[in-house]
Amino acid sequence: MQQAPMNGTATGAVYVQTNAAPNEVIAFRRAGGGSLDRIGSVATGGDGEGSPHLTSQGSAALTRDGRHLLVTNAASDDLSVFSVAADGSLSLEDATAGIAVDGKPGLRDEDLSSDGRFLYAIDADDGRIYGWSVDAEGSLEPVGSWDGLPATVAGLAAS
Repeated sequence: MQQAPMNGTATGAVYVQTNAAPNEVIAFRRAGGGSLDRIGSVATGGDGEGSPHLTSQGSAALTRDGRHLLVTNAASDDLSVFSVAADGSLSLEDATAGIAVDGKPGLRDEDLSSDGRFLYAIDADDGRIYGWSVDAEGSLEPVGSWDGLPATVAGLAAS
């Protein structure tokens, strides 16, 4: 996951989740020429499943305004919300364990999309899209779920 340039400069940040147990996000500062400098790593508060690759490339998403990084934790069935500082460093704001939407106790999601105000996730186990509003502090509030997706659904994008 790459962050857009910060503060009008030609630099930005790149974020990678480890999908380990416990899960972490590794943050890199990106120079104008594209080189990366490791900032550090931050625990997500959840667990990855330990495989080297998730089935989706959308398991981490920046909100459109670049203020929050949203990360799935595939093994603990939850989401983590990070605040993104001007220098690209991260701080964990919320680890939403056991998210319940429409009475469902957890979420096995690996594909996220956010437009900055709303977050959507595909749950391939039950063919549903789940949605949350994202407030200025990065807190999530469920807005509903929608079903009827084909079993082969593989990606998600929101605008």
